[in-house]
Amino acid sequence: MTASTFRRGLHLYPLFAYQVFSGPSIGKAWHSSPRFSCCITPSLGLRGGKNLSCPMTLQDIVDKYEGGLRSAKTKAQMPCFGQGAKPRRNFYYDIKYVRDLEMSGANDYDLLFACVFNRERHLWLMSETLAKTVTTTLLNGNILGGMYANFDELYDAVRNLLKTIKSIGDVAYYDVSLRIGALKRFRLYPTNKVYYHSYLRESARKLLGVSRVSSFRMDVSYFRSILTDMPAIFIEDFLCSMHDDICSPSFTFGKLPAKFNLTVNTYF
Repeated sequence: MTASTFRRGLHLYPLFAYQVFSGPSIGKAWHSSPRFSCCITPSLGLRGGKNLSCPMTLQDIVDKYEGGLRSAKTKAQMPCFGQGAKPRRNFYYDIKYVRDLEMSGANDYDLLFACVFNRERHLWLMSETLAKTVTTTLLNGNILGGMYANFDELYDAVRNLLKTIKSIGDVAYYDVSLRIGALKRFRLYPTNKVYYHSYLRESARKLLGVSRVSSFRMDVSYFRSILTDMPAIFIEDFLCSMHDDICSPSFTFGKLPAKFNLTVNTYF
């Protein structure tokens, strides 16, 4: 078996590759190698498998991403979608799930646990025991009772409460904050800052033409010359889901800025 055949085979078994090649820290090293990561926009499937002989412009990649988001929402709105396999891998349904739980009158502990424990989309190695520890820490810290002017304040509050818990990191901080912020009582989404982690930094460096980016977030204005219309929440997901296309040798910027047609209010 050649090395390239072996790598292609791993695309068919993301969880296996994730367990073998990532470190033990949840939200730190789970996707330390981009080709073995499992950050998936459902309708796009596993990333990779590109035709490197066919150049893709930034607009091509944005169109592909937007089409995936639209398809994911359509699927998530089907009546029986929640009973299917791994429904919370779907970006739209993941947000819808915690909102529906909130509207059903769930108590704060159960609501926070749902915001923490989703092994379908990210954090596949998080144990239920660890999730309960994270949930209790957030509950005791009154994270649901806080007053936050924007998503960044909520994120900072979550990060400060959880930073002493071993084996979680930037991915967990962001995912938990995103679900809490999406609750109807808050409706806070990333708007001013773009958050990133691990190989998302590589995507950001490629698009911005820089050799280094800051630790875990940067002002969204840095992306506005190339992604004028894309909200910050989608830029983070775009850097993740479309990493292989962005970092492909066949990538070319093409005509800028790239047009994106979805908004937070119309999508969520």
